[in-house]
Amino acid sequence: MEYKSNLREIVNSASFDVYGIVNTSYDFLYSKCQCVRMPEKLLSVTLGYYSPTYSQQDRPPYAFPDLKDILSSSSMVGVQKVKSTHFSVTSLDIQQQPDPDYYSEFRSFQEATQVRRASSLFKEYGFTAEERIQAGSPSLWEETLHLQERSFSTKIYQWSAPDTLSSFQLRCNNILIMGQAHGPSQSELVQTLLELQVINQQQEILKQYEVEERYKGWF
Repeated sequence: MEYKSNLREIVNSASFDVYGIVNTSYDFLYSKCQCVRMPEKLLSVTLGYYSPTYSQQDRPPYAFPDLKDILSSSSMVGVQKVKSTHFSVTSLDIQQQPDPDYYSEFRSFQEATQVRRASSLFKEYGFTAEERIQAGSPSLWEETLHLQERSFSTKIYQWSAPDTLSSFQLRCNNILIMGQAHGPSQSELVQTLLELQVINQQQEILKQYEVEERYKGWF
């Protein structure tokens, strides 16, 4: 079951590494935190981010405030809510999962699973079923990325029309990172993934996230 709760409480209570964007090259700003838990056990943490760099792709009537307005204003009166994140990342520890099949969609990017996730991805960002069909099959990029001295086998699925949509998976031993993006090109997404860092107990980073969330007032 999913919960929205206190960012610091969730991240610092995780027994596995939670990855978040730090010092982003594309103005990503923290917006939300969700987790999946069972009684007394946190299974996964998802962090969402917005970016004015990609706000031109948001579908009306959703609008993204200018970055300088966010950082200089103490009030977000008159700012429209944005429908969805431009980047979200889910961290989970495979060893924590209660059932080997319970998180099969997190653990495998087989074609059948990817088709189901693609339909959900397009729907979340406001695209019609017809546009999903017109988008066709995604391109696949596979490589090894190095994050904080760990090597992750990485897969990125990307659709270029009607907008740039992506889903990704990074895996290293018992660590699994997955997520999605709306707007970034393949190279921009790879650069963003390379900027992911473990944020457990990183109080300054979490404090900055809380500042960004408070100023945006999106949800």
